[in-house]
Amino acid sequence: MVGHSACRAIAFWEGDQLTLYNSAQIINGAQIAAATTLNLKPSQVRIVSTHIGGGFGSKGGQWGNMILAAIAAKMINRPVKLALTRQQMFNSVGLRQRNMQRLRISANEDGKLVAIAHETTTHAAINEEFLEPCGDCTKLMYDVPNSLISYRVVPMNLILPTYTRGPGKSTGSFALESAMDELAHALKMDPVQLRINNEPAKDPSNGKPWSSRKLVECLQEGAKAFGWEKRNPVPGQVIKGDYLVGHGVACGTYPARQRDSSARIRLLRSANVVTATVEMAASDLGTGTHTILAQTAADGLGIELSRIKILIGDSDLPPAAGSVGSVGATSFANAVNDACIKITEELIAKSGKQFFVRPTAEQLMISEKITAFETLSEAKPLPEADQYSSHSFNANFAE
Repeated sequence: MVGHSACRAIAFWEGDQLTLYNSAQIINGAQIAAATTLNLKPSQVRIVSTHIGGGFGSKGGQWGNMILAAIAAKMINRPVKLALTRQQMFNSVGLRQRNMQRLRISANEDGKLVAIAHETTTHAAINEEFLEPCGDCTKLMYDVPNSLISYRVVPMNLILPTYTRGPGKSTGSFALESAMDELAHALKMDPVQLRINNEPAKDPSNGKPWSSRKLVECLQEGAKAFGWEKRNPVPGQVIKGDYLVGHGVACGTYPARQRDSSARIRLLRSANVVTATVEMAASDLGTGTHTILAQTAADGLGIELSRIKILIGDSDLPPAAGSVGSVGATSFANAVNDACIKITEELIAKSGKQFFVRPTAEQLMISEKITAFETLSEAKPLPEADQYSSHSFNANFAE
């Protein structure tokens, strides 16, 4: 998938220290990749990627232009910018695989699934393998006692595919939900009811309990809001002007994950005005990281949103997860929230006072006449998180 802006990098050296201005969804990942490739220590590489310009997977990994720019800058001892053309974006930075998916489903007359097979045939490069997991949704979406999820990969003279928007989930769920609709039609059963009949009590792929799963409620509430019961269930019967009009339903899922992330908060007071700066090596590919973190800090510190400054996109800042796999907002916001709690507790301790009502960080900075204060916090997934299967679920209705 081609990003909204092409991949480009600016490299310059100061002695043995390399700075790369690069579009990177994972700031620290780009830092480690450059250091490893160039035989440097990570501390010798600085990645600056304040604005990505769109990525959706194609900028999750690092490509040759970044390394070539660094090598060229070293050779000629001056800054080098290397920007891929739009044409090069199609043959140099991965692509979405062309997957051939075959779905087979069997069920009894009551609509209870008996077996499902989801077989994917796809391609990779001749020197390396990448697999888009099209069967991920199939293995956990419905309660079915017999399942087959298989992949056949053909090496071809093409560039190596890469992660692109919703890898495996968007492509695989389209195939699965289309097959479920065809099954409902063959059974003469309501497609919503067919899905409800096969709701699993736990994750079928690993036996773990769900952290939460409200898919049945989504289907029921969505059907009610959509007016599902008023539809004509027979395909090809509703005509409006030149169009055949149909009504459809489909379900989707995506894993809910958190990754280790750190955040630093700096507070400054001038008279009775307190400002905050939040620092972390997070990234923003257009999904609102700056806004999310500012809102989180404003809520946790008791400071107006306009007095919150967000600094991200720099490997010199505290390490953080990347904007990939829907882990960014969860990981970043938890780190900032933990830092807000920590700095407030440290300010309370510094005051040496006990409070009947917990004060905010802003109130403490003013009441204790503290000019500057900062803290660093690291957020990790809860240890018990591995005991559960954590996913988001959705029900989609369309005319």
